[in-house]
Amino acid sequence: MYVAALHFTQMLSTKVAGELGVRYLSTMFEYLNSRFKCNGSFYLDPDQNIRDAIRINNVPNDFGVYIVSKISDLKESIIYIGKAGSINNDGSLKKQGIRKRLGNKQGGIARTEYFLNYMKRNKTSLRFEWYVTFNQDLCLLPSLVEAELIQKYYNEYKKLPELNKSF
Repeated sequence: MYVAALHFTQMLSTKVAGELGVRYLSTMFEYLNSRFKCNGSFYLDPDQNIRDAIRINNVPNDFGVYIVSKISDLKESIIYIGKAGSINNDGSLKKQGIRKRLGNKQGGIARTEYFLNYMKRNKTSLRFEWYVTFNQDLCLLPSLVEAELIQKYYNEYKKLPELNKSF
């Protein structure tokens, strides 16, 4: 398990001179898809409800990470990197998995309303990608994976994704 986490850290920290930011993110998604077998994605348009999209796309309530991207002018840009799931000091798991987290709140507003307002304001659609990182087969803490993804993004763009207010 330690080796997997170390490989994940090294892979996300490696930077090849001359590559464009798009290539880094493409490589990151390729790695995430190959490493975390339980994953998926869905698109959300301004006329859709996120809770319906979560249900229709069978998003699991396991622990993991998720990435939200906006799609405008045929370009996709990451706007948020988040995690779902925490572990208590005694090793017990808190119950907020990916499904519940995606349907919860953002900026103190229900995500249904928050993302609808965001899409209308920015004239965009959204893409949600999720990766289960912690279950009976794999035990990478969502916080670790989230931190690595944010570090990778920061290394490339020298800032956080638009909707990540702090880390």
